[in-house]
Amino acid sequence: MAKKVLLCCPSLACGGIERVVLTITRHFQSNDFQLVTGILRPVVFYSDELQKLKRNHVLIPELPKGVFNRWLNNYFRFASDILQLRKLIRNTQPDILLTFSLEATLPAFFLQRFLKQQRVTWIISEGSNTAEHIKRKLKNKFLVRLVHLFFSKVFNSSHHVTTVSDGLKEQVRQYYKVPSSKITRIYNPVRIQYQQLTIHSKSPMQYPFILGMGRFVGIKGFDLLIEAYLNLSKSTQDNYYLVLCGDGPDRKKLQLKAQHPHIIFHGFTSTPEHFLKYAELIVIPSYLEGFCNTIVEAWEMQCPVISTNCSTGPRELIESGRTGTLVPVGDAMRLSREIQDLLFSKEKQNLYKTYGYQSAKHFYPKIICSHYEALFKFCTSEITSNR
Repeated sequence: MAKKVLLCCPSLACGGIERVVLTITRHFQSNDFQLVTGILRPVVFYSDELQKLKRNHVLIPELPKGVFNRWLNNYFRFASDILQLRKLIRNTQPDILLTFSLEATLPAFFLQRFLKQQRVTWIISEGSNTAEHIKRKLKNKFLVRLVHLFFSKVFNSSHHVTTVSDGLKEQVRQYYKVPSSKITRIYNPVRIQYQQLTIHSKSPMQYPFILGMGRFVGIKGFDLLIEAYLNLSKSTQDNYYLVLCGDGPDRKKLQLKAQHPHIIFHGFTSTPEHFLKYAELIVIPSYLEGFCNTIVEAWEMQCPVISTNCSTGPRELIESGRTGTLVPVGDAMRLSREIQDLLFSKEKQNLYKTYGYQSAKHFYPKIICSHYEALFKFCTSEITSNR
């Protein structure tokens, strides 16, 4: 009988983790394991992706009913998340729980006793550079150490940890003291095998454009991209627009910074391939990344890539000068120069398209899902032998 695996993430909002979870859910095939995905909050942006899945593959909670439940959801979201995760586990009776993002991992941590009672093997997926993010947020070294100690307890409470890059694997080992034997690196799958798609025949824009794509939050560096665009020569700005696809809490702040008629905020798109196909190039200006799905998606659509050289993610993926360009983190002037250079170098664009496309095949869902299946087999066999 196939063992059941519950993939859990906070919601299906407009983020990379959500795309990854849906991609795994859609493409995972195994005689030994059955996947079901559960979310903790009724927030869904990827409705088109859901239509490609069987209804019982993704469990979406209903909107809270009753005054108390709405009050709990609005003001005590964490408590609501714990209750929802407990409900998901009771309803699905999984053998394995795989939590994506801290917003799903922390509720699982506080349900440890319940997980043991249910004999659930718990795996944490670390997909963002949490350790460095904490250091950026908290300037006090004592507080940083304290928070790292807490997360060390969280990560070591699980049966196993997966990371989306080797850089993150090293950080989990270094900061959270998780033994290397308990950590497996599994890269993110490309969202869709784009070569199988029917691509729109016309560009989504009526003009040549530089593309930025992602969630509008501080660590994604869209303020840096806007600054870099404003530093381009006037003739370049006249001929190339900057199109930003995404949404998030920093949108209004970024719009105030982007006082230029050729900077367009398009909003969230569930079809990034449409923009990647027709963009002159894409820029990833992040201060921190765990993996960076957008790089692989751009490679698949043969869109040239410029990225900041984050401590984890892009520097592991991109071979600078061959599959893309890496620039120092936070350097708007250097980023501007590299954009200008790539826009007017067809030879470099073609080089990046060719070798980027070849690199993308390593991240196809079928390959990545086989790594997850191997991990599930390893974890279940190891837990069984220890019981």
